[in-house]
Amino acid sequence: FLPPHETEEGKIKGSVDASYQTNNGQFNISGGTSGHIKDINWRARLTGKQASNYKNNYDGPVFNSGFNEVDWDGQIGLNKSWGFVHFYGSSFDQRIGIIDGERDANGDFLKQDIDANGNPVTIPAAATDLDDYQLYIPNQRVRHFRLGTSNQYYFKASSFKLKLDYQINQRQEFGDILAPDNPQLYFKLNTFNYSLKYLFAEQKHWDTSLGINGMAQTNANLGSDVLIPEYSLLDAGVYLLTQKQFEKFMVSGGIRFDTRSINSKQLIINISGTPEEKFAPFSTSFSNISASAGVSYQPSQKWNFKINLARGFRAPSMAELGSNGAHEGSFQYEYGNTELLPETSLQTDFGIDYEADHTTIQLAIFYNHIDNFIYLQKLLNTQGNDSVPDPGSGTVAFQYVQGSAKLFGGEAGIDLHPHPLDWLHFENTFSIVIATQSGQPDSSKYLPLIPAPKFTSELRANLENKGNLFTRSFIKLAWQYYFAQNRIFSTYDTETVTPAYALLSAGIGTTLRNSAGSEILTIVLLTNNLLDISYQSHLSRLKYAPINPATGRQGVFNMGRNFSVKLRVPISFK
Repeated sequence: FLPPHETEEGKIKGSVDASYQTNNGQFNISGGTSGHIKDINWRARLTGKQASNYKNNYDGPVFNSGFNEVDWDGQIGLNKSWGFVHFYGSSFDQRIGIIDGERDANGDFLKQDIDANGNPVTIPAAATDLDDYQLYIPNQRVRHFRLGTSNQYYFKASSFKLKLDYQINQRQEFGDILAPDNPQLYFKLNTFNYSLKYLFAEQKHWDTSLGINGMAQTNANLGSDVLIPEYSLLDAGVYLLTQKQFEKFMVSGGIRFDTRSINSKQLIINISGTPEEKFAPFSTSFSNISASAGVSYQPSQKWNFKINLARGFRAPSMAELGSNGAHEGSFQYEYGNTELLPETSLQTDFGIDYEADHTTIQLAIFYNHIDNFIYLQKLLNTQGNDSVPDPGSGTVAFQYVQGSAKLFGGEAGIDLHPHPLDWLHFENTFSIVIATQSGQPDSSKYLPLIPAPKFTSELRANLENKGNLFTRSFIKLAWQYYFAQNRIFSTYDTETVTPAYALLSAGIGTTLRNSAGSEILTIVLLTNNLLDISYQSHLSRLKYAPINPATGRQGVFNMGRNFSVKLRVPISFK
């Protein structure tokens, strides 16, 4: 997400990177270059990825779980004493299969096909279908193009930043076996972002900045099916930030005002010759204030204490307001709610950091109260069963609703690198989030889709350089334990309990140098899920895929054991 640092003045660098993963036959290759010559700096990178179906012990190869992807990004800029001007662009283009999880009585995944008479049929996927790189129906294509400029201008004691972005996001879903190249869903979103920021000259050790940012959005529905209406959106926000460093204290604070306006268009569709309103037009606007204040106290070089208080605000998204359609990727038919109010929150967090020569300890805890928290809740029909508005898709109905939420939790970690084994690191972290709703019975007391508590332990040895041949060598062993998630939103069977599981991973790597000391090759060998555990992440949408008739297990499981090898060949010029 963050671009790499600029290359040093007078140098041109590059690299070729490649990797391969055994579980799904995934291979990646990437090449890039960057340079900085006489105030001109640039970077460019092209990446390609392709993967077949991933595997696990319960499902075997998971039909239609492959993908392919081609990405590029680049930047060119001018650096001067008065500031810099940078222009950049990027493109993301991914095609990915949609796993529907349907299986026959033998537990074999089903695929859509065409019989000898040209009619659509559903048949078991053959062994060759499970072991190739082809994408089958349904699948989707996601493209994202971005073009922008980032600028900063220095004055005598202050500076000004300007950033502009134009983005085009296109999402296509292909679901008709008789017309595999015609998208049923085609969502195109255009976004213009702007950001202006002025950093004032320091006044009595106060660092202060004033900024304005926002965006303008429009979308178009170009497919035969529609999930959200066409709309236009305008966002604008203004903020003030300031901080001051004392001898052992730092204080910081900020205040921000935001406003959002949305105009949604009507859509009339014909069903068997009868016009029907799929989306009613509506206009709405939201505005609110956010603010924060914090203090950090460092009584010595080893200790640091931090406390913050913040008020937040989030306007409902267009999907939350206006959805009306089947979302194949989540096995849900989603209904928006134009009556939604903006979320507001009040949060406090506290942290302690201790860093000595051979021990690092971190503790962070938070409490967040959110009014009008937005989430999806399953809908029932008049008989008390799952509501299925679109029997053809088989998706169950959900609607966005609101409640009063409380989230609290934190993270604790300790890193031991004992003397004289300073090269040995033993890192341990534990994280937990508990999210509840006020005034609800036990079945709907907890918010849905909250990650399970997690403990991670990693033993890593950063090996000493052996002569002039090897550098940055390491070997590591990591264990991740995910606790059972019993705090679930069980009303209407919206969510189910997820049992505990543990994953073991390992890795080794080194960088080779030539006789002159220049790096010539980096190689890293990794393995994830070393014990080949069959598990389902609590946040996986595939957990709610159809039941396998042969085993009685619901859903599709996550990836099994996976070995990978990564190579990097650096290139450098003077």
